[in-house]
Amino acid sequence: MKSILILLAATLTCATVLPASAGQPVREWNAPAEFDKKYEGGLMVTVLPGERVPQVCGALEGKLANVPACSLRTKDGTVCHIFLPQVGGTTAGFDIDQKGLELLFRHEIGHCNGWAGDHRGVINPFTGKDPGIPEKTKSKK
Repeated sequence: MKSILILLAATLTCATVLPASAGQPVREWNAPAEFDKKYEGGLMVTVLPGERVPQVCGALEGKLANVPACSLRTKDGTVCHIFLPQVGGTTAGFDIDQKGLELLFRHEIGHCNGWAGDHRGVINPFTGKDPGIPEKTKSKK
């Protein structure tokens, strides 16, 4: 793993975006506009073999995670660490191509900018609407 730094006092946000892959439609779930912008803090990106991403993301969150990418942000929001799969690999059941990697990165940048892990306000590019929070991603309160 090409990890640069383990962040202390951080929060974890896992992505449930579906990346582009051969033979599958692109389902780009962008963060709301307020979070879908350049991240101004310190950014670290770790690229892993696809099968390692769910393991690493799950370990950071302390539970099993079947996600294609995740991000870890300091509580003060000044540093964010994104974990992404390698192009050409498979993660969370999806073959990752360059477009898929770009979509995952954009999605995770939204989390670095403070977008909640329950994906509130997600935008479906086909309809331009928030389809609601999927049951499996709702926060447990």
